[in-house]
Amino acid sequence: MAGLGYSQTGGVVVNAEVAQENFLGTGNHVSFTFNNSEINRSFGLSFVNPYVTDDGVSLGFDAIYRETDAADANLASYSLDEAQVGVSFGIPVTEFDFLNLGLRAEHTTFNPGGQASKEVLAFDQSVGDRKSTRLNSSHSS
Repeated sequence: MAGLGYSQTGGVVVNAEVAQENFLGTGNHVSFTFNNSEINRSFGLSFVNPYVTDDGVSLGFDAIYRETDAADANLASYSLDEAQVGVSFGIPVTEFDFLNLGLRAEHTTFNPGGQASKEVLAFDQSVGDRKSTRLNSSHSS
C-alpha cells in the first residue's frame, strides 16, 4: 500500500507499507512502514511468528524510528528523535483466549533549535532526553 498527498503544514506527504502475512510460505508475518513529510519521518519494521511452539505461542519483534521537526511546522524551535524496540509473546489460554505479554524499550532525544523559546529551553532542562522500558500485558478473546 502506498500514498501520496499534500498538506499546507507538512508539504508533500509520502507513505508506504509492505506487509506479508505468510512470508515465504513460513506462516510468519513481516511488515515495513515508511512515512515522510517536511515535519515527520518514520520507519517501522515488525515480525511475528504465530506458532513459535507447537502449543501456539507467538513471538513478535518490532522496531520504530521517528524524527519530528516542529520548526518546519512553525510550531516551535525543536526536533525530536524517537527509537523503540519491542518483543511480544502471545500465550494461548484456551482455544479462543490469549494472554499477550510485551517488553518495549524507548529512547527519545529532544533537541532545542537555535531560535528556541524560553518554554522550549525550560522543557529541555526539566525533561530533555528520555529512556524508558515498559512491560505490558493484555487479554484477548
